[in-house]
Amino acid sequence: MVTAGDIEPAGPLRIASSSAFGRHVLAPLLPSLQQRYPQLQLELRLSDRAVQHGPEAVDASIRIGAQLEDGVVARQLARIPFVFCAAPAYLKAHGTPQQPSELGSHRGLLHRFPTDGRPLRWCLLKDGQRVDAAHHPAGGVRG
Repeated sequence: MVTAGDIEPAGPLRIASSSAFGRHVLAPLLPSLQQRYPQLQLELRLSDRAVQHGPEAVDASIRIGAQLEDGVVARQLARIPFVFCAAPAYLKAHGTPQQPSELGSHRGLLHRFPTDGRPLRWCLLKDGQRVDAAHHPAGGVRG
C-alpha cells in the first residue's frame, strides 16, 4: 500500500478514470511516473461506470461530478468546460440561438451520468451568472 510516510511510493496503486480522460490525459503520464517511481505497480482502470473504492476495488478515481460514495474524499482537480456544438446544416434549418432562453426551441443530445442516470443540465454563464437552459432532448448519451 502507498502511504504518505513512504520515502518512495511502492506497491500497487489502482486508479480508475473515465475512458476518455484516462486515454488522453492519464495514460501519457504513466511512463514518466513509472520511471520516477519504479517500485510503484500502477493499474489504470478505464470505465465510464461508477467504481467502488477500498481494499478490493480501486485506491483512487478521477471523475466529473460531485462526490457520490460515502467515506470518499473528493478534491477538485480541474474545471472541465462543456461546449454547445451544432452542424451548419442544423443552424441553417433552425436558426442560431442568440440567448440561452432560445435553446428551448432547439433539439439536442442530453448527456446522462453513468452512475445514476441523472441528466446533465444545459447550463451557461451569462454576465457571470449561471443560467439553466430549457431544452428538448432528441436523444441521450450515456458514458
